[in-house]
Amino acid sequence: MTALRSRSQRYYSVTEVEERHTVVTDVEEDAIDEAAASALPPITNALVLQENLPPAVLAKLRKELAFLEGYVWFSEQNVNRAAKCCIAAVSHSQSFASPGKPKEYKFFIDQIVNVHRRDIDMYHLDRAVKAVEINGTGIAAKKYEDIPQSIRRAHEDYRLVKHEFTWTAPVPDRVIDAVADFAIQTPPDEFWIAEYVRTRVSYDPIIYAKFGDWHVEVARWD
Repeated sequence: MTALRSRSQRYYSVTEVEERHTVVTDVEEDAIDEAAASALPPITNALVLQENLPPAVLAKLRKELAFLEGYVWFSEQNVNRAAKCCIAAVSHSQSFASPGKPKEYKFFIDQIVNVHRRDIDMYHLDRAVKAVEINGTGIAAKKYEDIPQSIRRAHEDYRLVKHEFTWTAPVPDRVIDAVADFAIQTPPDEFWIAEYVRTRVSYDPIIYAKFGDWHVEVARWD
């Protein structure tokens, strides 16, 4: 097993994952049933799923797990859950007499995809939360759909318009400093600008930093 990767490497990284050319024998298939019947040892010292599966299970699921090649999991709980789903999928596939894959096989493969998606989201949320703490903004990270899509000022409604990170009008010095400090200390995937607009009138904009599907307010004009 390889040593645990650092937190900074827990998204898709360029890693050398050893290719295993395994021929599944009857003996190994029996071993899969035994493995499924016993508790799966928790993965604690390496968060790469393929490196911690029984060889026979990996051989059966190599194609299905190709999208995870080189992915370093953020959560030990998630990678252990994915490993159990792998063994369960193969166990049901072998015990099914008819040709083709049983519905249970697809169920467990789908859950691996879902757990992986949650793991990525946890990783990005962790980055966003740390950015809030380090920069002292005091405003919790949000998903885009949780950012107010409209605001009301002086009895008028303004709707949110999302802009790329460009602004031709003068930018307040304190906003420049805040964004520069944020970029140096906790670089996001990208910055973007939220402007609230009513016809040709606009309300002072807000700069957001994006971490995956999470958004952190960096600075605002008003």
